[in-house]
Amino acid sequence: MKKRFVARKKIKIRIKFIYVFLFLLLCVIYYILNYHLRNYKLTNTNSFLLKSLLSESNHYIDRDNKKVINKITNILTGIDFKTPSNTLNNTLYYTSDNNISKYVKNINSSVSKIDTVNKEIKKTNEPRVYIYNTHNHENYSMDKLEAYSITPNVVMASYLLQEKLKNNHIESIVEETDVNDYMVKNKWEVKDSYKVTRKLMQEKLTKYPNLDLLIDIHRDATKHDSSTIKIGNKSYATVLFVIGLEHDNYVKNLSVANSLHNKIEEKYPGLSKGILKKQGPLVNGIYNQDISPKAILIECGGYENKIDEVSNTISVIATIISDYIGG
Repeated sequence: MKKRFVARKKIKIRIKFIYVFLFLLLCVIYYILNYHLRNYKLTNTNSFLLKSLLSESNHYIDRDNKKVINKITNILTGIDFKTPSNTLNNTLYYTSDNNISKYVKNINSSVSKIDTVNKEIKKTNEPRVYIYNTHNHENYSMDKLEAYSITPNVVMASYLLQEKLKNNHIESIVEETDVNDYMVKNKWEVKDSYKVTRKLMQEKLTKYPNLDLLIDIHRDATKHDSSTIKIGNKSYATVLFVIGLEHDNYVKNLSVANSLHNKIEEKYPGLSKGILKKQGPLVNGIYNQDISPKAILIECGGYENKIDEVSNTISVIATIISDYIGG
């Protein structure tokens, strides 16, 4: 009897253990599923869509990893791969031996050349194109994206242009300031949006005086039929250049727009709708283009264009810009 009692007790303990194990397993499965579902919802945002449209978004991760590796190496060994001259100066010791002195001099000469090359590389890595959005809340079509709470807009178009320019070996910078928020904080009205971007443009020109182009990307208010063109088997959002004539040096801005329009027309006839010259009452007439002869405004598509149509056009614009300023 005693043996049976002990056996039954062991069986009960095993059954309880199995229940506890199954309960914990279910908890783990629930947690994993819940995590992935939440993560899926979070990733279906504008930024996720943008990353999926970009061709080489992973190079940002690689760049960050290199920075981390360099910092760790610097802490552990005192060697900074970004400044070879410091590394060699800290690790080489001079002696009275003539041969060694000559050897060190040759190394220092080589290091000087490396530093010169590094300065040239830094110079070439400076942005050549500044991309911004005076009306940064101008949206494109949400068709087929409503379920994902994704709203494509002109800021997305700016980042697409940045990435595609980078593929052509042209560095650019996208303005990150939210113009709308800036106006709200300063109690400005919608008409003051160009005052905000004027300030931002001047800051960027002070920091990067050698910019080759300053591009304000908008989208038009026209319907899909008039803002879309099919070339081959692809649909593109049309392009319209806008130049203000109410400042003394508008001819230079107009010349830039003409050059870009002609290059687009040569390779993709009909994609560019030409140049809209603005002046007179009830229009801006300047668009901050008086700040730089290289400043232009581009309307890329309209409010009914899908983001893939905009992306197709941005690829063309990036190629044309690269051809114009030299990649």
